[in-house]
Amino acid sequence: AINKVTMAFDVEAGSQSEYAAHDKLFLVRVDQEGKNVFLTDYIINNTPTGERLEDEKYEFKITNYFYQLLNNDSYTNDLYLLPAGMAVNANRTILDKDIKLTIYYSKL
Repeated sequence: AINKVTMAFDVEAGSQSEYAAHDKLFLVRVDQEGKNVFLTDYIINNTPTGERLEDEKYEFKITNYFYQLLNNDSYTNDLYLLPAGMAVNANRTILDKDIKLTIYYSKL
């Protein structure tokens, strides 16, 4: 049984010397029609607010999305990171190329 799944992105070391990274990013998926939609995790919790930069890292809880990805053929695996407030700031976020996916599970 899957208990919790997180996906984490680290900001590249030294990349904020000229421009600060975005305070918040959204992780969205692309549906079969090509539209960006909030992940199930945010819809269920009614909090499509994105994740804030903490300790040079963005960490997203994607448990429900991951479950749907495994069990629902209509889910795509295309995900996008979008900056919050991109129309009103000139921040720049450069991420480390490594993505950390952590799956917490229990044996049945």
